[in-house]
Amino acid sequence: MNKQIRSLLISLFCALLFTAPASAQTCGKEDYKCQIADYTKMIAADAGNAENYYNRAGAFRNDGKYDQAITDYTRYISTNPANKSYLADGYHYRGLAYKLKGDMPRAIADYDRAIQLLPGNATFHYNRGRAYASQKSYDLALADFNTAISLSPDDSVYLVDRGHAYMGKKDYASAYADFTLAIKLNKNDAEAYYNRAIISQDRKEHQKAIDDLNIYITMNTGNIPYLSDGYQNRAISYSALGNYAHAVKDLTAAIDLDPKDPSPLKTRASIYRKQGKIALAEADERKAASLPK
Repeated sequence: MNKQIRSLLISLFCALLFTAPASAQTCGKEDYKCQIADYTKMIAADAGNAENYYNRAGAFRNDGKYDQAITDYTRYISTNPANKSYLADGYHYRGLAYKLKGDMPRAIADYDRAIQLLPGNATFHYNRGRAYASQKSYDLALADFNTAISLSPDDSVYLVDRGHAYMGKKDYASAYADFTLAIKLNKNDAEAYYNRAIISQDRKEHQKAIDDLNIYITMNTGNIPYLSDGYQNRAISYSALGNYAHAVKDLTAAIDLDPKDPSPLKTRASIYRKQGKIALAEADERKAASLPK
């Protein structure tokens, strides 16, 4: 499941190229509305300063206002900065705004322009690879991830996403190898443990899956959806090994974390039935059926 790392990646790769002017720095780091207001004032005072459009675009993007971000990035690109790295950056971040908006063709077209200008930038290839992967164009995604990894071989994030692409192609051996290498590079890469556990479950290597999910769970104690998902998947492996007591314990923990999710109730009901606890199974089934789908 490709959930863990997406919000982290966006914040990681969306750092602004330029240092914010002093007046914008009076705003909080995540007070995007304040930043937008400040940059708007600066634009009104000096409409010819392209940097202000670039910086406001970043604030719009971080605030989820993708159309406004695209408009400002377009204005910035139209100034045709003499430094090609600045121009490439404008295309790259406009591509990211298109991607966040869900417009993958335009996102890829902008990534293409950024890569044409700076072919040696690993982040540009990585983000285009992610866009291709979102369209299930896994071979194109792998080509970009390969390039990103060759340019930045110590980045575990690139390996995790290449592993996802391999999973999309059902090449689980290559995916497993990438997740394992990602963990060697970064022992705190929770998503690598999670996805390696999923492959181990598919291979019926349930103790290996449990070992990885143990680590994943300890890394997500403050994130309820991921923690619940970790408990549910570990319960599947415990159940497959016949350890129903631990499976029920994990599913109960998942239910306590997210009582509106019918999935752990249904799974716990199936385990209760294996144990012959029909009344408990039926109670869970009724509860699951009463929840919104």
